[in-house]
Amino acid sequence: MIKTIFEEREDIGEARGIPRGIARGKAEAILTILQTRFKKVPKDIENAVRRINDLVALDSWTVHATT
Repeated sequence: MIKTIFEEREDIGEARGIPRGIARGKAEAILTILQTRFKKVPKDIENAVRRINDLVALDSWTVHATT
């Protein structure tokens, strides 16, 4: 079956959006861990965590946040 240009664009958007959503969820988990452990997370740390898009790096940060 031949895809329309709209279907192709939708597939591209989905391929970009899913990893971004996963990264956003991991970043929020890290911030929740840090807030639980330290009560307050400095804004610069919060902003730095939210800017990370590398899923492997976010996994590493999660481990570090919990220990």
